[in-house]
Amino acid sequence: MFLIFGIDRINESKFIHAIVEDISCQVRPPHLYVAQYPVGIESRVKKIKGLLKLEMNDICMVGIIFGIMGIGKTTIAKAIYNSIAYQFQGSCFLEKVSETSGQPNGLVRLQEKLLYAILRDSSLKVDSVEQGINLIKQKLSSKKVLLILDGVDRLLQLEALAGQRAWFGSGSRIIFTARDTNLQTEYEVDATYEVKGLDPNEAHQLFCWHAFKKDKPDDDYVELTKHAIHLAGGLPLSLVVQGSSLCGRSVAEWITAFGL
Repeated sequence: MFLIFGIDRINESKFIHAIVEDISCQVRPPHLYVAQYPVGIESRVKKIKGLLKLEMNDICMVGIIFGIMGIGKTTIAKAIYNSIAYQFQGSCFLEKVSETSGQPNGLVRLQEKLLYAILRDSSLKVDSVEQGINLIKQKLSSKKVLLILDGVDRLLQLEALAGQRAWFGSGSRIIFTARDTNLQTEYEVDATYEVKGLDPNEAHQLFCWHAFKKDKPDDDYVELTKHAIHLAGGLPLSLVVQGSSLCGRSVAEWITAFGL
């Protein structure tokens, strides 16, 4: 029988597949864009990584990152993905889960994206949610994967994409972001994390970076900056939008913008 390095033709394809998988595990996934000025992100990522217990080889349905709109859930989730995705055999970040699932065949499309992101097999097609569930269980049950579902608002979305621990291999981590805290009682999780607003120092830095392109205000803008930060209430999105809209504008324009 013809041999290639001691491997017969029957096992050659399996050998090549194993090599491809090994190489894939060693290639760092491309980073997601997080933020122009990621103020306050690192400390929050560190806390959530502690909840993930990455040193454990169990299957962890983790980290519901709760918080109101604009609090930074998606930004933090992307930063977590960038920080740990290289440790997994496959990884997937599904953004705007609620929005996409509300569209025709939305859940099926999300299932296809999940499978392709982890397996890189464009031949896999999903015709129904039920078929998608079966494919996820069949194809991923032996793989250590990182799956982040961003913007979940209904239990059925979780059930279609990450319904049970047994769908994934040992060491897998499943994270989702949501505004509705009721999901934590409906979905089996190991840990929760609630995103809080930025503290005064973080809020000051974030606003100034967007308004002045540095970490402190120009002398004529000190009091106006305090007023802007107070109005934002530690909400990152509000600080970014306000700071960006006021960047380069005169003191008089700031006063008019605030109605002072």
